[in-house]
Amino acid sequence: MRGAVKRRHPDREVPDLPPAFSFDEMRFRQVTVVAHNLTYHGQLLGADDEVLYLKGRLRYLLIPLDRVSSVKLDDERRGFDRQKMIGAEFYLE
Repeated sequence: MRGAVKRRHPDREVPDLPPAFSFDEMRFRQVTVVAHNLTYHGQLLGADDEVLYLKGRLRYLLIPLDRVSSVKLDDERRGFDRQKMIGAEFYLE
């Protein structure tokens, strides 16, 4: 595990701990954020102790971190893109 730290206690050995989480790897990339049971898409600008900063299509969004359920890179989205679906009429002509 990269970045894990093995800590020792005088009486016992503590297992490896994962590194602290940071949004730095996602910064300035397109992400999908789920918060308040809503899905937000935009460029992640960063986060502090209380707020996630997201640049949306038309405005900047400040989302409280305690309401955020998940943050994923847009590259990880799967499924159909309804805008790219082709209707049956196309094939019948």
